[in-house]
Amino acid sequence: MTEKNNMSRSYIQLLDDAKFLEWRMAPNEELNAYWDSLQQQDPSLQKMIVQADLYLKEFISDKKSFNNADKEFLLESIFKTIEDQANRKLTCNRKTITWQKYVAAASAILILATSILFFTKEKSSDADVITGSQLDTDQIQLVSGDKLFQFEENIDIQINESSFEVTTSAGTNELSLDANSVNKLTVPYGKQSKIRLPDGSLVWLNAGSTLEFPSTFGNAQREIKLTGEIYIEVATDRKKRFMVQTPDFTVEATGTAFNVSAYEKAELSAVLVEGKISVHTGGHVTEMKPNELAIIDRTGKIETKTVNTESYTSWINGYLTFEDTPITRVLAHIERYYNIEFDYLDNPNFQDVTCTGKLYLTENLDHIMRSVTLMTNTEYTLNDKTIIISKKARQKTPQ
Repeated sequence: MTEKNNMSRSYIQLLDDAKFLEWRMAPNEELNAYWDSLQQQDPSLQKMIVQADLYLKEFISDKKSFNNADKEFLLESIFKTIEDQANRKLTCNRKTITWQKYVAAASAILILATSILFFTKEKSSDADVITGSQLDTDQIQLVSGDKLFQFEENIDIQINESSFEVTTSAGTNELSLDANSVNKLTVPYGKQSKIRLPDGSLVWLNAGSTLEFPSTFGNAQREIKLTGEIYIEVATDRKKRFMVQTPDFTVEATGTAFNVSAYEKAELSAVLVEGKISVHTGGHVTEMKPNELAIIDRTGKIETKTVNTESYTSWINGYLTFEDTPITRVLAHIERYYNIEFDYLDNPNFQDVTCTGKLYLTENLDHIMRSVTLMTNTEYTLNDKTIIISKKARQKTPQ
């Protein structure tokens, strides 16, 4: 048997592997580790993966959304093309992809439901390019009075009566707390943190965020200041309202769970998961109900609508959820999580590109970018710390 036939049979077997299809369409840490291990054991597997990816790109890149029928058609088309091109016959020595195998693989795709990162586009040009630069990641900084603590990795903080209890992967340390000061926690791009406040409220801090909070709350109200994004579960205390102040608006609550996004150059919003909150701007107050999103413009105007709150809070669980989301907003998320700066804002050729699905936030940037390019009919290269994403014409099916 020729080397070409060996290669063809190998990447066809990958497309017949439900675990491979799940990995390429919805990667997670477990699947990444599994296939990385296989590639280390057999370096030639990487070439087979590239060939299999070309098939997937061919059948996915022009579809706008996936429903169950789409996924069945996708698998059927893949397998029909494989059979037509290889002209495979059932023999005792050559394995045929049977319809029973197809059904099993299709089922693996069906259970992915919306767990697919997918961009859509109306136009394409070989000259369309988005360039990104990986930046050096700063340390997390915690300031209390005249004390400065710095951390190389994500941290969890518990505020006790006279100290911070800080947990990292290396263990838990107790740090001194200035009881009379306002403390500041700064989380740079590329990192996240979690803190339990003096009243028991639990706060998740997203990348690129700064939170100011007291060592103890006073008798009148509980107040914190935010730049960036948090998800917070407020401890119930009906005698003390809880206030989240941002440079442009304030959110008031008593005991509830909600998300606040107040990045300097991004859309301002509040999303209520449960309970009740009110959003205050200079001249407007809006009461919110669960499953509502409030969008605040820079003039103080507030608009609300009903949403799937998972799209705004899933980041605390390690993945992002998108629904017809513009690529500029998707790349803004990737910028924050992986400390990358993209030059996409002035590129009109990408304004028609949107995203629907889930993106799992693995620590391996290559896995993220490979997922993006697989689903977009784009190419991705990494030269030193420069990332280039380019549109391209449809790939020809490998022979």
